[in-house]
Amino acid sequence: MASTRRLKNKADYHLQRSVHGLQNGNPAAALSHSDEQLKLLARLRKAEPEEDEHLRMEASAYYNRAGILDQLGRVAQAVEAARGALERYTSLAAHAVIEQPQLDVVWSPAAKREQMTTTLFTADVQARLARLIAKNGGSEAEARVLGESALATYEWAAKAYPVHASELERIFIQVATARDTIARAHLAAEDLSGAIARWDELLAECVDRLGTSHPVTINVRGALEAARRLA
Repeated sequence: MASTRRLKNKADYHLQRSVHGLQNGNPAAALSHSDEQLKLLARLRKAEPEEDEHLRMEASAYYNRAGILDQLGRVAQAVEAARGALERYTSLAAHAVIEQPQLDVVWSPAAKREQMTTTLFTADVQARLARLIAKNGGSEAEARVLGESALATYEWAAKAYPVHASELERIFIQVATARDTIARAHLAAEDLSGAIARWDELLAECVDRLGTSHPVTINVRGALEAARRLA
């Protein structure tokens, strides 16, 4: 028990240093601490394989690692790290339907809070992964499914618990960024009609969710108008 507590404390230390590096413009240092954190968490998982808290820590570590690798421009690796986070969060939330969480069951309040947190973290990873897949030139269909799933989760959460309403906007912005990137990829591939169709659809959603004056809406409108001038 004492040895696992020491491992956890060391892993927490490297997490804090990793976050500090990322927030202070030093992603290389952040990645080094992420490496050490994952090594320690692997030892914890081996020592106590049935302990969900270690799996939860590992999922969070992979999520943060994806952000670090993205900042370093190592997008393909960031995609794989985000997939690692999603795999682990999905394992933790195996008995929840991510698109439409069913939390109104006979659980203790603490268990319901824990399941809600895991479900929302899963949606966060889905949104980040959708953006990274689009940035890496990956599957448009996969990015779309992930983004829609993340939005469905937060839409449910915002209705059930209004405190999450502001988080829904944050998730939508990530999903909108992914879809804007995909539209730009169609334009770069000389599929002008495909780009226009995707921006047209996205603009309607941006106006509905963010309003006409939001920077994301303005950016999408500008891209659409420029593409239409080329048609």
